[in-house]
Amino acid sequence: MQGMKDAVETFLGPIETPEKPKIQPDVTVSAIRHKKFGEFYRDFGHNCIDWRTPEGEEVSMSIQGVKELHGQFPELMKQLGVEL
Repeated sequence: MQGMKDAVETFLGPIETPEKPKIQPDVTVSAIRHKKFGEFYRDFGHNCIDWRTPEGEEVSMSIQGVKELHGQFPELMKQLGVEL
């Protein structure tokens, strides 16, 4: 692997590998912020995901609901005439 990395760096320059944030063992990450889509929260007490759009609208859905939506989303968009 090092040889491959060296070859790529020879042609493209140094490759920067971003460091993953180190999370302490007694800390649980329960929210993330996406620059374009807003904030996503995992509510462990209610077993759901809350999504707040950049405009402030909020959606809350059970974990099972998120899984089902994920599986059905392409078909739902197709039925609405939206090509993904």
